[in-house]
Amino acid sequence: AALELVDDDDDETSSSSSSSVVVASEVVWMSHKDVVSTLPKGMKTIAKTKNSPHAAVRVVGKPIFGVQFHPEVRHTRRGDEMIGNFVTLAGVRGTWKATDFVKAQIDAIRHKVLGDDDENDDENDDDGSSKKKKKSVFT
Repeated sequence: AALELVDDDDDETSSSSSSSVVVASEVVWMSHKDVVSTLPKGMKTIAKTKNSPHAAVRVVGKPIFGVQFHPEVRHTRRGDEMIGNFVTLAGVRGTWKATDFVKAQIDAIRHKVLGDDDENDDENDDDGSSKKKKKSVFT
């Protein structure tokens, strides 16, 4: 769907943040037929598509935003930029990577299977050398 920005200049948070959240006239991926027909009080539309009158919204007077499309998929052109805009507005750093998640899960599984590191103590052989003692997954 082609995303179109809606005029959004009614308060102090709009000019600096709304236009920097979503990118106008970009193709965005909307993989559903869900449509927001009306907004609650205190919310304002900042972007629309042909089939979605409220494709991107914000809370008036606050830097709170929402989108009805998928900025995270490759089908949304410049979606990474839009996500980066949200991260910047939130005042956080975008340092997370998928590989961080994978490493954390591997570490958690190792810990669950092998136990605490102090349980995997060195075992001394008769010749004075040491080797790590590991719990077996199969015993």
